[in-house]
Amino acid sequence: MRFNKQPQKSNVEKDPRKPLHEEVTYEEVPGKNKNIGASKHWTCNHCEGKYTSSYTRIHVHFFGPPMGKTAEIKRCPILVKTSKRRIEDAFKMLEREEVDMKILRGLCVNGIPFNVLQSPQFLEMIQAIKKAPKGYKSPSYEKARNSLLDQCVREVGKELDPVKDMLLTQGVSVISDGIEKMGVEIAKFLRQVIEEIGPSSVIQVVTDNATNCKAAGWEIQKTWRSNLNGCSIHITEGRVSQTRFASHYIFLKRLTECREALATTIVVNSWREWVNKADEHTQVLANKVADTIKDEDFWDDIAHILAVTKPIFYMVKFCDDEGPKMAEIYERMDNMIGQIKEAMRYNKFSMYYNKVEEIVLERWDKMTIPLHCLGFALNPKYYDKHYLAKLAPGGMKRNPPNEDR
Repeated sequence: MRFNKQPQKSNVEKDPRKPLHEEVTYEEVPGKNKNIGASKHWTCNHCEGKYTSSYTRIHVHFFGPPMGKTAEIKRCPILVKTSKRRIEDAFKMLEREEVDMKILRGLCVNGIPFNVLQSPQFLEMIQAIKKAPKGYKSPSYEKARNSLLDQCVREVGKELDPVKDMLLTQGVSVISDGIEKMGVEIAKFLRQVIEEIGPSSVIQVVTDNATNCKAAGWEIQKTWRSNLNGCSIHITEGRVSQTRFASHYIFLKRLTECREALATTIVVNSWREWVNKADEHTQVLANKVADTIKDEDFWDDIAHILAVTKPIFYMVKFCDDEGPKMAEIYERMDNMIGQIKEAMRYNKFSMYYNKVEEIVLERWDKMTIPLHCLGFALNPKYYDKHYLAKLAPGGMKRNPPNEDR
């Protein structure tokens, strides 16, 4: 018997997301719930078995239960014997999409970037899981962070031995996740690298923590004073996508772009119908949302906040971009403060300028090192007469670095 050889008439409306409706015949029972999602009496068109269930168990009747679960309905014996391959092929696209969605949700919920899908190691992980013993479960948190991590470090160490000569010419990058007091540990590692591959090496340190960035910078200067010359080291602070401030700015900016769409949403009939059918708590929240969208003061506040924070956002974005940044950060910090001052001059929050400036300078003091000043002083761009002729943001006259107090 072939799968769906003679489709029989069904009293349930067709749903493209539930193709198995075509493979059973429903019996209408007087007085019973006619809700499409409720349990129904049905007969399998292939084995002629009679059952009462929802669509989920119809799926189990043909495909079997999900991994790790017990079937609560008998499998169709006809299809198991003669059409197993054909029925699975017919619906494998549907199942593949379900697996894809599980993977996507896992990435999104845990903040894992999509480019991990291009990683050879990620593909190796998928292949390993496919070949794992039946009932395999992922390692526990404790096992992963202890014994497995130690084993991984040893294996990576073995793999790095043959590429030691390559590091002499191509350099090495150090990535830190901002763990407290990691700056000192980074410095220790730098010394070890320099001792291992020699002073004539190129080292890049990336950390998402300003304090660690500064601590590593001081340790590098100590290294230079120890006469380990010839070693080129660059320090950068983390990615903008991991910075909470940047996400706040991006969210507010996007909110203003969607203002018209939001205003339209709360006046359409479908919105009113949804609110009227919702429970009391949801109705309260929905009314707050609507009142906020209609509040001109709310949008005015956002506009003024964006004006103040825009220079900070673009400064963070600049530091996050590719390429050497050390020689421009000092001057750009000065420009940023001037831009904030200009933005707050006629801003409704102008009375808070001194506090904003205090917060910005306090943060700058935590992350700056003399190398920023040195990079500024050695950059020919800041001695150019055309550059110096233009006023800096905030209306300040520019001075060449050697005259800048």
